Amino acid sequence: MKCNQCKNPVTETDIICQWCGAELIMYSSQDENHPIKKLQDDLLAIEQNVREKVQLKLDNKNNNLSTFDKIFGTKPDFDWDEDLENQAIQKITRSQAKFINTYILPSNPKVLEELLEIALHNYKQYKPSFWEDEEESHTQLLSKAWLNLSKRCKKRLGVKNTDTMTQKIARHLAYSPNLRWTIIIILFFIVTMSFFATLKYFIG
Repeated sequence: MKCNQCKNPVTETDIICQWCGAELIMYSSQDENHPIKKLQDDLLAIEQNVREKVQLKLDNKNNNLSTFDKIFGTKPDFDWDEDLENQAIQKITRSQAKFINTYILPSNPKVLEELLEIALHNYKQYKPSFWEDEEESHTQLLSKAWLNLSKRCKKRLGVKNTDTMTQKIARHLAYSPNLRWTIIIILFFIVTMSFFATLKYFIG
């Protein structure tokens, strides 16, 4: 590839041209080859593909109704209802999570910084509530995928992890409801026993 300014050869990882000192612009925001745009297009394609497959199954169910059923309505037509939408969303998020986990990082630092920002934004959007009971739900898988992508970007950029131990523990417990409730029960038991022991000490 070449510098936008002086047209001398540069590498994809360069930020400044070593020949003329100009800032290298790898991609424009509308560039079809922009890695971020391609990632977004790929995720959208996954959603469209899943929805098309679900719609095809739905059409096949309706087409398999007999003429008698269609005329007299002994069996209702199958519609895209809330349950089917939820099934589609689960398949979409699981497929997208798998894709994000295997996504090959771009080498340009500026693109990596942009990708890191997007990954952190999407992680916050999908991260589970601390009190969410469902373990390994499809949204949790997607939030984990974005979180892992952000960690990979930070590592490539040489950015140190600034999360505190409390934040790490809280995040781990949010993804592990069984462990969370076990700890809560144990703490409740300890507090209760301490209360009765203290009460017995002052009464006795």
